[in-house]
Amino acid sequence: MQDVHKRLHKMKMLHGNDVDAVPFVAADIAQQGSVLCFDEFQCTDVADAMILRRLLEALMSHGVVLVTTSNRHPSELYMNGIQRESFIPAIELLKNRLHVINLNSNTDYRKIPRPPSGVYHTALDAHATSHAQKWFHFLGDPESPEPHPEVQTVWGREIHVPRVSGRCAWFTFDELIGQPTGAADYIELMRSYDAFIVTDIPGMTYRQRDLARRFITFIDAVYESHAKLVLTTAVPLTELFVSRQEIEESLKKQGKTLDPAGSVEDVMSHMMDDLEQNAEKLSKSNLFTGDEEAFAFARALSRLTEMGSKMWVERGMGLENKGGKPERDSWAKTRSRQMEDSM
Repeated sequence: MQDVHKRLHKMKMLHGNDVDAVPFVAADIAQQGSVLCFDEFQCTDVADAMILRRLLEALMSHGVVLVTTSNRHPSELYMNGIQRESFIPAIELLKNRLHVINLNSNTDYRKIPRPPSGVYHTALDAHATSHAQKWFHFLGDPESPEPHPEVQTVWGREIHVPRVSGRCAWFTFDELIGQPTGAADYIELMRSYDAFIVTDIPGMTYRQRDLARRFITFIDAVYESHAKLVLTTAVPLTELFVSRQEIEESLKKQGKTLDPAGSVEDVMSHMMDDLEQNAEKLSKSNLFTGDEEAFAFARALSRLTEMGSKMWVERGMGLENKGGKPERDSWAKTRSRQMEDSM
């Protein structure tokens, strides 16, 4: 969708706002291929929602075959989104023109236990900063480990990267997520760097939902590009997006109380497990604003679990002689696609 927005923007710059650019963009895409595959098909952005129906209609009119996977049935796409009624025709188009096949599994393969890497460090103190520095040296350029700033450009805007060593970039949470950044910025960063360190990450309550959503978009970009990720957080991962106080308040509203001997973290872990099985149920527990948000938060935690594994970190690190060649080849292939996209 970022690519589509770029093409639309370019057409408008060349021909003005009076030209309907969607059919031309669709024709360009159709010329490139007759089958279009989307993994993780979703719509969370109102700008995407406003053009998707017309874009899909135009693509189909050129005979393009669409194959997608999604965590949601078409009827549940863009649930509770802004101006969702304008997206309903796109949903009807998907239901009428595509075959919807349910491939259900109770196994979240990202949560299968793997050797831990120790990527995540909690507590924002000098100890955590020291760990982050060690990872920076490990993932950066060993011959030139001293950090230096760089600037990347996205659609004419500049992204300031405060600390860089080789292909590793280091931000504080405020430097990366506290700024008006979005998917286009994160995708550009993935093309420029192979590893990311984000420090000083706070726990985010209901009042920081905009920061949480932005952070999840960043996590998705890192995961899909197979990049490395190191975090230092003020709270355990299970409490990144919902605070302990919110958990306690939610339990009270359900007529439940927290066992004095029990751990809030245990409750949170249990609730997140339930969330992945039944997001609709928990979306009504006043912890989330809707199904889409509940799914997004659960998927982010699942992906963080996988990215914390030793296998994820070692992929592409030159450990083929220890049996890691298939993982390295897979990583190199994914990263090469990122570089191709940036050309």
